[in-house]
Amino acid sequence: MQDSRAALFSAVGGTRAGAELVALIQLHLRDVSVDQSTCGLLATKLQLSVAQVLATSEWLNAALRRAHDGEMFAECHGTNCTLGGAGDLSSAVAMLLQHRGISAQPQKVYCLSQCDHGPTLRSGDVFYLAGVHECRAETRVWRCAEDERPVSEA
Repeated sequence: MQDSRAALFSAVGGTRAGAELVALIQLHLRDVSVDQSTCGLLATKLQLSVAQVLATSEWLNAALRRAHDGEMFAECHGTNCTLGGAGDLSSAVAMLLQHRGISAQPQKVYCLSQCDHGPTLRSGDVFYLAGVHECRAETRVWRCAEDERPVSEA
């Protein structure tokens, strides 16, 4: 089994912003079990710590549970996040939501004030900061790109 999981990572490389999230999404799309061993293989391939990949995996699993319950991701589409690859993350997330039968789409927001760390996704009060491969809790109020209402009111 370890060899087949390692083969899935053959196209994964570098430390591009969000590479571990995209790889984890690819594993979910193939219905591959993501355990500590898998995270270890992925961390080695991406030259990240196992803790970084495990935190991203836990964030993704929690975000999927929230999405299943109707609480959708927020995706930053501000200038820095867009230039940093927010579109790639957005496409990967959309494919995973469709694969899981979740019809709602992530909410696009203009800025999550994490410009130096993006692209950024938010689920609940935890952000996934793709640029630094980190998950971080945050409690500030964010605005919708469409009408500037706080995200919690949208």
